[in-house]
Amino acid sequence: MDSEPYESLSEEPEERKHDHGYHQVADKVGLVPNVRMKDNLIQGITCLTFALLAGLVGGVTTGHGMGILSGCLLGLIIGGFVSGGALMVIGLFRR
Repeated sequence: MDSEPYESLSEEPEERKHDHGYHQVADKVGLVPNVRMKDNLIQGITCLTFALLAGLVGGVTTGHGMGILSGCLLGLIIGGFVSGGALMVIGLFRR
C-alpha cells in the first residue's frame, strides 16, 4: 500500500493556492463552505467573545451556573449570526 505522508495543516495545498473561482462563488453565491482561514478565525474569535460576554452577563444576573451556561449558548448563537452577517456583507464587496 502506498501511503503519502500527511501534510501539515498550516501548509496550503497547491491546488488551493490558485482557486480564485471557488472563493468568488463562496463569497457571491454562498451555499458552499468557506475555506478562508482569515474568515474562519474572525468568526471563531467573534463567537468566543460573544459567548464569554453573554456567559458573564448570565452569571451576574442570575447568580448560578445555569445562567452562565444559558448566556454562553445564547452568546454563541448571536455571535454566529453577527459574524456570519458581517462576513457575508464583506464577501459581497470582495474583488
